[in-house]
Amino acid sequence: MTDRRTWPAALSIHPADMIPRKLSELSEAGIHQAELSMPVREDAFGDFDFPRRFPELRKNARELGVDISSVHLPYCPWDVSPEDPDADIREKTVTLQCGLISAAAEAGVDKCIMHPSKDGCPDSEREDRLKWSMESVWKINGHAKRCGVTLCLENLPRKCLGRTPGEMLMYLENIPGLRMVMDLNHSLLQDNVSFIHEVGKWIVSLHVSDYDLIDEKHMLPGYGKNDWDSILKALEEEDYGGRFLYELRSDYGYTYKEIAANYRRYIFGEKINTDKKERR
Repeated sequence: MTDRRTWPAALSIHPADMIPRKLSELSEAGIHQAELSMPVREDAFGDFDFPRRFPELRKNARELGVDISSVHLPYCPWDVSPEDPDADIREKTVTLQCGLISAAAEAGVDKCIMHPSKDGCPDSEREDRLKWSMESVWKINGHAKRCGVTLCLENLPRKCLGRTPGEMLMYLENIPGLRMVMDLNHSLLQDNVSFIHEVGKWIVSLHVSDYDLIDEKHMLPGYGKNDWDSILKALEEEDYGGRFLYELRSDYGYTYKEIAANYRRYIFGEKINTDKKERR
């Protein structure tokens, strides 16, 4: 059984946040690890040019006190789709993700996060799409292993693949070395505690946020309906030893200091003052 106080605070950030002012503010707030999230394929290219510039960008961030310790691979637009019925789209997705994993590895990052599907998988195609997705993830995971990177598959909501422990285990039990990111506001068919206990041995990172149990909201813990005492206890019981990594919607306007205070509250039991209504 692990101790939650050993889990370092971390935050999911966007390429636009990779500037000295924001990184300095993040470090000054007491958050020294981050996940670079590139939801849309184009986020990785253009002026940001992740494949070419990421080693330099990561080095600059570390000099400012923030270690970019994981990379979230793109999952948009529609043609970034490991489970698509079109084999050409699946193969292009594999090529894209493998190239980005290579760039992450060159910069020394050892974890990359990936979605097993896009949203809206039709029930009539679900079995086939799981098969196609697993074939794509197998290829991408093999490349990641050769690069020294752990590929981490994320549980997803609604009609996405990976919405239940059973679907996640189809990947985790059959693709050697594959691991999991547990998103704590994505489980809509089962409570987070029982989900964690079914897949706990594979969880190596978290996406921490709160929700209304109806759909993902990516709110700060305490503003939704998650039972945080039970969730944290379950993670400790499953020997979780990774980061307490927040993944929050930017339009809520949470400051880095608010996020750091929230972390200290839930991990160290510190009392904090807030002018926003919390449920727990």
